[in-house]
Amino acid sequence: MKKVVLGKTGIESVRFGFGGIPIQRVSEKQAVEVVLHALEMGMDFIDTSRMYSNSESRIGKALRETDKKAILATKSFSRSADGIQEDIETSLKELQLEYIDIYQCHAVGNEEEYRRVTASDGALSGLLKAKEQGIIGHIGITSHSLDLLENVIDDGLFETIMICYSFLEPAAGERVIPKAVEKGVGILAMKPLSGGVITAQLVGRALGGELRHGGVEFLHEIGHEPAPLLCCHRKMWESIVAARPACANGRTLQI
Repeated sequence: MKKVVLGKTGIESVRFGFGGIPIQRVSEKQAVEVVLHALEMGMDFIDTSRMYSNSESRIGKALRETDKKAILATKSFSRSADGIQEDIETSLKELQLEYIDIYQCHAVGNEEEYRRVTASDGALSGLLKAKEQGIIGHIGITSHSLDLLENVIDDGLFETIMICYSFLEPAAGERVIPKAVEKGVGILAMKPLSGGVITAQLVGRALGGELRHGGVEFLHEIGHEPAPLLCCHRKMWESIVAARPACANGRTLQI
């Protein structure tokens, strides 16, 4: 799979990353199997969050069972320095790691929240301290607000941004992504298959099921384990790759 570089971080990974939300919805055994399958198929970037219940723990258990290397990104909803430092320690424990490549402020929704994050005692201060301590490598932010992310990029305080970007939500491709590329900010595209809507359509065509929404749940309904969602059927995977939106000259990593 084609690789991309996440802006000035210098992190290089394959274009398609593993998103850690869906593995909350299956058994621990199935979750570990899915993570391992993704790594075996060539994915080398995993994104999760403290907010995704047991996702970090399950990813940590999977990583203990393989010698495949992966870049790890996770997130915290805390807006304070003390709170995010506590979350970093918890993330390290759950992931069974001593170092996390990218730690992100999760779902910063408006200017008021952004001011809290960037205040002297805000989450950014805690992330900078963790970076100095060598327990995280890079600092990111995620948001569903394009207006906010444009301001974030202008401020230059964060090394990566995570945005919604897909056929159903293409606006970032005209506004935020070009600016981020110009400034050397790494771009993580969340929901590139619209949270399962596009995936379900492609899986349905590949496996002969109904065209319904639901990702892992969809596969269970038509009698398949979660693993086929991650490239077990080559024709399905080729369809997904062919259907992806153009991403800023290949500089956007899709999760």
